[in-house]
Amino acid sequence: MGQSAYQLNCCLLLVFRVLKAVAVELGNAERAAQVQKVGGAQISRLQAQHTQVRFLMAKDEGHGYQKKPNRDNRFYATDAFLEANLLGGFQ
Repeated sequence: MGQSAYQLNCCLLLVFRVLKAVAVELGNAERAAQVQKVGGAQISRLQAQHTQVRFLMAKDEGHGYQKKPNRDNRFYATDAFLEANLLGGFQ
């Protein structure tokens, strides 16, 4: 089994431990392809076990969000996620 297949299997085997809502943020550049593969498989498993998943992908980014509009979008999406899942919608 190659290193990437090993990493993918390890990540997928631990998904059953996740019981709370999850936020996933990815870029879409070619260099992030392995991260997307693992992330996509994890998201599918989480959704299959009825775990709430918030998925955010910047199609014009790689690893990290460098462009200001993407960083702003990420900030507001993260704020809304935390408010809904940690504060229970209270302000």
